[in-house]
Amino acid sequence: MSDKVLAAKLGASLPIDDAAREQQVIDRAVAVSRKVGLDPAIGTGFFRVQIEASKLLQRGLHALWSAHPGLAPAETPDLDRDVRPALDKLNDQLLHRVNVTITERRDKFCGCQIQRVVDVITASVADHWDSLHREALQVALAPIREWY
Repeated sequence: MSDKVLAAKLGASLPIDDAAREQQVIDRAVAVSRKVGLDPAIGTGFFRVQIEASKLLQRGLHALWSAHPGLAPAETPDLDRDVRPALDKLNDQLLHRVNVTITERRDKFCGCQIQRVVDVITASVADHWDSLHREALQVALAPIREWY
């Protein structure tokens, strides 16, 4: 999704860093966390890391696309109409899954089982993603590892 965010930002001549949007994401994480029964501190902590992972990826892609314009996406999605609503929906689903995962871990799983899931996710993209995307994934998965 960060690829689409960056493509939209570049198409609209917007900067990668957007403190107002980041605050909207955090505020929404608080509201959705409360709605799904997740400690808002966990939800906001999770999304602060996701924002940093996304910016890491966006900065790397910006450098790559600037050096090699032919690698940039040909299509420029609309940030407000297309990308952000889809991202908000995905973020809400992620918070729900974070809550379920933490609850299941507490109720019936051991941390080693969740770590195996993280390892499977990481391995499944190892051959398909470039090093920049894999690095961003490692950053994004860090909070999950810390919970277990």
